[in-house]
Amino acid sequence: MLKHIVSLLLLLMAVIGFYIYKFDLPTDSTSWGEFGSFSGGTAAVLIALYGVIYGIFQHRAGSVKGYTIEDHIQLMKTYRSAHSGGYTNKGYEFIDWIWKCVVSQLTRNGDPTIKDVKDNSNLSEMAQWKRSLQKMDKKLVSDFVNEMSQAEAKLAWLYVLVEEIPTYYKEPLKEKFEKLSLSEAESSIFTALSSA
Repeated sequence: MLKHIVSLLLLLMAVIGFYIYKFDLPTDSTSWGEFGSFSGGTAAVLIALYGVIYGIFQHRAGSVKGYTIEDHIQLMKTYRSAHSGGYTNKGYEFIDWIWKCVVSQLTRNGDPTIKDVKDNSNLSEMAQWKRSLQKMDKKLVSDFVNEMSQAEAKLAWLYVLVEEIPTYYKEPLKEKFEKLSLSEAESSIFTALSSA
């Protein structure tokens, strides 16, 4: 607030300084009247312009809200996909189910490739979830990863390995992923993709 007051005072001083430089210091009542009209009119316009510009910046700063963990949780409460048949309160159950389907499909014909993952029809059902990860505020990623369910963490790690989500997820996910218990099929997927 103080910087804005100082800015406005400097603006007022610049207007007065310009008048004195251009027309000299007023000496009689007529020249003082002209000085008052000039400085008041010019300063009013510049202060109003300053206020408009300041308001625009404040509005932009206030309307740019980062995507939060709560936003993701709300998405999961109302997750919608072709398989869920509409909005449900079962987003986390859906992720558990879809993860099992993905593992089954990817291990059916041996070790999967990055192309297999990217072409997997079940993973295309996770587009909303993946966008949610991509929108997450970078400062919240570590906390967000800690809140992930096991299936979400596995799915996110799969997307890290095929470079489908931002790289700043890699370190926090790696720590969480190393603590997860994996089935033999899940291990084979991650091993194949890590070496791809």
